[in-house]
Amino acid sequence: MPRSSTQQPCNVSSPPDTPPETQIRRAGRGSVRPLTVRIRRALYLLPAVWPALIDVTCAAWAVRQGGDPRRFLQRWSGARARQPISPEQLNRALIVTQRVTWWLHPRRRRDGICLPRAYATYRALRRAGHPAVFVSGVARVNGSLLSHAWVEDHQGALAAYAEPHNRQLYRPLLEYPPVP
Repeated sequence: MPRSSTQQPCNVSSPPDTPPETQIRRAGRGSVRPLTVRIRRALYLLPAVWPALIDVTCAAWAVRQGGDPRRFLQRWSGARARQPISPEQLNRALIVTQRVTWWLHPRRRRDGICLPRAYATYRALRRAGHPAVFVSGVARVNGSLLSHAWVEDHQGALAAYAEPHNRQLYRPLLEYPPVP
C-alpha cells in the first residue's frame, strides 16, 4: 500500500542472520540445528518454491502498479474457495512465501514488505483453494500513521503467519473478499 510521508515501516519479522555453514540458530531460542535437519527442511520446502516465485513476482508487479488493491485481489481470487487446505500445506505455503518475498525484496526491507507478502500469500492460498482473506489496516502511533497488510482465513488470524494481534493493533480498512 502506498506510504505517505507520515507512515512508518511495517513491523514484519525477518529471517535470522546468515549462520555458519553447519548450524542455524532458531530465532529467540539459541538452539542449533545440524546440517542434516536443514537439508531435510529445504527438501520439504523445495516443491513450493517455484509457485511462490510466481506469486511473489505477481505481487511485486501489483505493488509497482499501485492503485486499488481490490482489482488485483479480484483477479487472483478465481472461483470461490473450495475448502481449507491441511495445516501442513498451509504452513509450507506461508513459510515459502515469506522467505521468497524476503529474498526478492531486499530494498524494501527497510520500508517493510507487508504488502507484497500479503499479496503473494493471498494469491498462493486462493490458488490452493483455501478461503484466504486479505486485510489492510491503519494505526496512529505518536502522531504518525502506520499502515499494514496481512492475510487471515475463515477462522481469523493464521498462526503460521506469526501476526496474531493485527486486529488489536490496526484498524482494518479493507477486507477482501468482503464479509457477507
